[in-house]
Parts: sequence; structure tokens; C-alpha cells
Amino acid sequence: MNISELNYSTVRITSQLKNGISTGTGFIIRFAEQNRDGQYLSVPSIVTNKHVIEGAIEITVRFHAADINGKRINSHCEFTAPIDSFFMHPDPNVDLCAMPIASLYMLAEKDNIKPYYYGIRLQQIPTNEQLHNYFPAEDIIVIGYPNGIWDEVNNFPIFRTGTLATSPAVEYKGQKEFLIDCAIYPGSSGSPVLSVKQLFHKETFEPFTSVKLLGVVYATYQHTVQGDLIIKNIPTNINTPIPNHLGLVLNSTRIHELNKLITDYYADVSDEDIYFALGTKKKKKD
Repeated sequence: MNISELNYSTVRITSQLKNGISTGTGFIIRFAEQNRDGQYLSVPSIVTNKHVIEGAIEITVRFHAADINGKRINSHCEFTAPIDSFFMHPDPNVDLCAMPIASLYMLAEKDNIKPYYYGIRLQQIPTNEQLHNYFPAEDIIVIGYPNGIWDEVNNFPIFRTGTLATSPAVEYKGQKEFLIDCAIYPGSSGSPVLSVKQLFHKETFEPFTSVKLLGVVYATYQHTVQGDLIIKNIPTNINTPIPNHLGLVLNSTRIHELNKLITDYYADVSDEDIYFALGTKKKKKD
């Protein structure tokens, strides 16, 4: 893949609260990948932290846009997303949720456009065993909207670089989490943490870019003005204590758990319903 495709992997989430507006980051994963009648299907969904949407009266997400044939156009589409359509991770202590975007396709259809995005595939999300291939001090990329900053003209997110501060395969303090050494600010909640490497195909020796999703940022270490060290969910407004640039990340196994929840949900629905839910039309049989 071309690294520039990651510009289309995230969406800026604006939450309308009772006392103001906050921002966070969401990104797209293709959950529940499957084949039906020889057709590849998935449930593309916005993934973010639970605390990004909690307490919101409504949330707004903005995508790039494509024409009805799926070709990207120089425009965007913005939606007010239904909060009750989010799947919450079943563990109340895991700050992760996802919203299938099929309903947004339906809203855009009246304008003859579609949301345009890069959706991360499940094969790009390491299993617990595969996480052992990543080590402290390796480079990572975090994509999102720190302090709500973005390129609003081009609808692009902000890329930040950092390193793994602990091994993703080792449960930090007994939790399925790890630390990254990267500047994490309000608005970074829900940001994907990616390993991006230039590799060579083992048989053809052709170069390719490997992109793996190691986890999702949900909190950061901060210092109070008194010098106390605290762990805090990343606030979605810009009033913040002093950050020390250590972010806490839910590792990729938590994403696989969320995938199981969504896959199980769609496993029992009818063919008609699943094709609607997946935002596609069923092929007609000859």
C-alpha cells in the first residue's frame, strides 16, 4: 500500500456535550470479514474510545467523499451519527467501542455520494502471538487530531511519530496494554497506533509497505502542577495537566475481542439484513 492512504483511515469525531464541544479520533476497521455467495463482505466500522462518546448529546463525523461508483472526489460528507448504534466492548473496564457505518451510506445515497476511507483489514491486526514480533524502541506512527488540530481544508489528520516504550506482547501492569513514547494530547483519544515497515516479499523480493495496527490510544500519564504522577483518560477538551508524553494503548487483542462481538451479532441475521448492514447490495443470481 501507499502510506498516503492512511490519510483516509481516520475520522474526526466532534461530540456535542451539555457544556460545550469536544473532539476525538476514530478510525475504520473492516470487522466480520467473510465470503457469502463468493462475494467478499465486511462490516466497516468507526473504532474509538468509549469516553469519546460518553455524555454526548450527539456526535458528528466527517469522511472524505466518493462518487456513486466509489471514485474519490474533492469533497467530504459529514454525518450526525446515532450514539445508540455503537457496540461497546463487553468488559466495562476496556475503553473501546465501534459503530458500523452502513447507515451513513444510506444517508449519503440521497446526494449520490459515498463515504471514502481506508479500512484496516483484520489481517493487519496482530494476534497475541504475533505481538511478540514487536519490541521496545521500535518506531510507531500515531494518527489523529491532537488538541483538535487538523487540516480542515483537505480533511486530513495529523501524523505523529514515536517509539514503543514497552513490549505490546507483555501485559503492562497485568493489563492487555502497552506504553508508547509519543506526544499524546486531548483529541488523541481513539488514535490508532501503527507499525509501518518497508519489507521485501520473501519469494519475489519485491518491496512493499507493511502496516500493522498494534493498538488504540486511550489514556496518558500526566503530571499535576504539584508534581504527582497520574494516569488519566485523555480529555477531549484542551484543558489538560502537564503531559509527559507516555501514552497508554489497548493492545490489538482487545480489537479482536470487539471483532468477535460484532461477528457474532451478524452471524444470526438473515441474508437480506446482513447485506444491508454491510453497506452493500447482494449480487443477483443468474
